[in-house]
Amino acid sequence: MSIKPVRDWMVVEPIMPKKEVTLAIPDSAKDSWTAQEAMAFRVLATGEGWWENGEFHPMPVRHGDVVVLEGKLAVAKITFEGTDYYIAQGRYVALVKEEGVE
Repeated sequence: MSIKPVRDWMVVEPIMPKKEVTLAIPDSAKDSWTAQEAMAFRVLATGEGWWENGEFHPMPVRHGDVVVLEGKLAVAKITFEGTDYYIAQGRYVALVKEEGVE
């Protein structure tokens, strides 16, 4: 990955739910998704953490973790050097999947 997040930012990729039906989706809608569809995100990179009220908060996640974020506005899509990424702040992590839990 050619980018490194700072402070409490992280780069994530949506984990889309498995669909059991085939739908014809218009090209204009293929790149769109909602927080309800992407129930979880895989962490690709993180910053170190953030300072708040004089106290340092380390990132609650690390590379490879699967997380659920608070609210659909917690994730933003950006394009950097022609590649699309999704970014979110660590303070909006609501759940982290524990190792070995399916």
